[in-house]
Amino acid sequence: KRPLFKLSYYNEYKSYLRMISLSRRTVPVLRQCLYCRSVNIYRYNSSKRAEQNDIHKDVNEMFEKRPNTARVISFWTMAGPFKKFLIICGVIAGTLYYIKVLIRIWYNMKVQKQLESGGKTYGEINVGGSFELEDTKGNVVTNDTLKGNWLLLYFGFTYCPDICPEQMEAMGELTDIANRDLGLSNMIPVMVTIDPDRDTPDVIEEYLSDYHPKFLGLLGAEKNIDSMCKKFRVYRSKGQALDGPNDYILDHTVTQYLINPHGKVVGYFMRNREMQDRVNSLEEHVNNFNEATTESTPFSNFVDRVKATFS
Repeated sequence: KRPLFKLSYYNEYKSYLRMISLSRRTVPVLRQCLYCRSVNIYRYNSSKRAEQNDIHKDVNEMFEKRPNTARVISFWTMAGPFKKFLIICGVIAGTLYYIKVLIRIWYNMKVQKQLESGGKTYGEINVGGSFELEDTKGNVVTNDTLKGNWLLLYFGFTYCPDICPEQMEAMGELTDIANRDLGLSNMIPVMVTIDPDRDTPDVIEEYLSDYHPKFLGLLGAEKNIDSMCKKFRVYRSKGQALDGPNDYILDHTVTQYLINPHGKVVGYFMRNREMQDRVNSLEEHVNNFNEATTESTPFSNFVDRVKATFS
């Protein structure tokens, strides 16, 4: 038998050989792992760089497709204080004009609906406006001087053979009914002449005195009457003279406008409107006006002032 110390030496030597053989098999595997790791890291970095390049490419394409945005930004940053002030003022002016256009479109749509409903309206109508004429006494009369009264406004002339006298009688009758049944002592019938060449103050005063004592006749220069007719959308046309230069007839719109004490047109009566329908419509307008005046608030007054500013 071998001595024990020799056996231990042999076991140690054998384990040493085993470790060497293990290392010979392990080193190639480790080398392969390290190589794969380095390859993966390279591939990962390459993909990251490609992704970043794609991002930069997209950004560049975006700015190439939208050069105006960059130009506007650069113009704003390079503009001085005065140019910036002008730009801001232009934007504000454009916005206000756009709001004005929208309000006009809304009013026109409202008037169109009112016309389609047969003239039975309970709000304001987008007709009328400021005017300056004279009465038969030579006093200046404007839309502001007549505020505080209910008005029946009509455009006619004293030489009218049949239509205007018929309308004068209807306006006088409605004024009496309003004063007697509705308690409207501040209702005034008004006739604006569309024939200033023949309708002198004396002729108008004598003509209106036959229909009602509260009639107010208005006249003025041709341009003032023409401006008022355009604001109230009144048509007038002078016919051909027959026997003499003053022997002619005027074709015109036959409409009576109802104006509330605030100076706003709230209704109108066509020629074929029955008297009872006119009375009922007037009563409803008066009731609505009284309710709106009682329930008015500072906000509603502000809205009315804004509407008046842009109208």
